[in-house]
Amino acid sequence: MSQPARPPTDLAPLPRRGQRGLTLIELLMVLALLGLLTGLALPAFSALRERSGLAAIQNELLASLALARSEAIRSRRSVLVCPGDGEATGCRDDGLWHAGWMSFVDEDGNHRYDPGGDRLLEVHGPVQGLQLVSTAGRPRVRYTADGLSTGSNLSLRVCRRGEAVSAVVLNNSGRARVERDPRDLARLDCPR
Repeated sequence: MSQPARPPTDLAPLPRRGQRGLTLIELLMVLALLGLLTGLALPAFSALRERSGLAAIQNELLASLALARSEAIRSRRSVLVCPGDGEATGCRDDGLWHAGWMSFVDEDGNHRYDPGGDRLLEVHGPVQGLQLVSTAGRPRVRYTADGLSTGSNLSLRVCRRGEAVSAVVLNNSGRARVERDPRDLARLDCPR
């Protein structure tokens, strides 16, 4: 009688063909490296997001002012841009623009928004994470029929955590620009 053949015990196991996968050590190393890279990149993404939000608000303010000025020239009427509450209910007199702003053609020249008589051009909603504060004594912008901005120069300060990070400056000729120079911004007050 023949006995069944036994496998030899002194031979090494044969490698499996097409074996794939990661060992636990390799997986932990990849996860540690991924965590390290995420920790290094997260502050950069946060700063990028803050800069993008700031640029967006500056551009929206500039666009609102340009729209109001061009409409004043086109319609040959006064156009006002003023801080509001994010809805078309009227202008605020406190110079705080971060709750929103609005622009309208002031048909009757009373410097107030009258829903039945004035033509609404734009309503901008609240701004998140920033404060927008206008120059004391000049809470709103009024463009005359020739596109001039009457009154004194206006600075709309863009503040973050109690510090001015930029300003939209409007001169009497109606031209708006963005101020980013830290030396000039250091002179501007922001609410805390």
